[in-house]
Amino acid sequence: MRNGFREQIDYADNSLIVDKLRGIFYTMKTNNCEIMFICGTDEMRFFTHNDFLDYVDIHINTDQLTVFIANILYRAVNECRDQKIFGCTFLIDLSFSQNIEQGYSKSWFFKYYFIKYIRAVYKDEIQRQGFSNARVLHDNGIKIICHLGGNRFFDAVKGREYYCYDYTEFYQSYLINERIYAIGATWMGEDYSQEWIWFLNDLQNYVQNYFPIFIFNSNEYSMIEYLAPNVYMAGQRINNYPLILTIMQEFLNGQDLSNYDNWSGRCVITHKAIFQGPGGWMIDILEEGNGIEFNISGWQLFMNEEDYEYFFGYNDGWYNDGLG
Repeated sequence: MRNGFREQIDYADNSLIVDKLRGIFYTMKTNNCEIMFICGTDEMRFFTHNDFLDYVDIHINTDQLTVFIANILYRAVNECRDQKIFGCTFLIDLSFSQNIEQGYSKSWFFKYYFIKYIRAVYKDEIQRQGFSNARVLHDNGIKIICHLGGNRFFDAVKGREYYCYDYTEFYQSYLINERIYAIGATWMGEDYSQEWIWFLNDLQNYVQNYFPIFIFNSNEYSMIEYLAPNVYMAGQRINNYPLILTIMQEFLNGQDLSNYDNWSGRCVITHKAIFQGPGGWMIDILEEGNGIEFNISGWQLFMNEEDYEYFFGYNDGWYNDGLG
């Protein structure tokens, strides 16, 4: 299942894909099968429905993007010293903010990750006060400025488009905050990736604030700006990860695979197919002892009807919300 799982409402009738896998794997196990499960969805997104992994001998997980996004938010959580992030600006490139002008639910990063996280940690306030997502972001000093290309930017809290003609004015008017995080990827091609990192480099030099820059470099571009100490990279292509083939060969040969257990998970051996070594900045967030609790309840793919409605059925707009 290299493409991973999709969202499903849990009607408690054993109709979920994970329920079917549990039945399949149980039957295989009773027939003395050895099972390797390769999945493209990080286990933190289905840890409430992961009991089928009890029948798996080794779980290889290939999802790097979720780990990348989670580590950025986890860093913000730790720097805020509170599970509820506040006083943060997120400067986001076009790869992560496509269609944001049409609302959070039209932009994949916001729909499936960012807004679901905000609604998870601010659930009490949202339900008690009835505020929109934009209102919660605004009231907690969270700014989201999305790049639309060129000198065009979109404020995803106030729902307005802005232009950057002067770096200092742009920074003072829209970005300045207690904490700033820039997020981007290389999915839009080399020209855009170069444009994005050049913009960030020039901006930081003008305002003399070298905030962290996170790049999901799945295209593995080599740019001199990526070597700066405040740039954090991830996303090497799994197709270039030959260790998976080695593990498969040893699995078929019946060898001991316990030395590949490098990630937290329900399976007795969980292997995250991700390059590891000294100097790495991403951590296994679900591993015990990694600091402040990180709320990922909103990221679960299998929810009951009530939770599904809460995390997906919200009023999508920021309009008429009194944000000025």
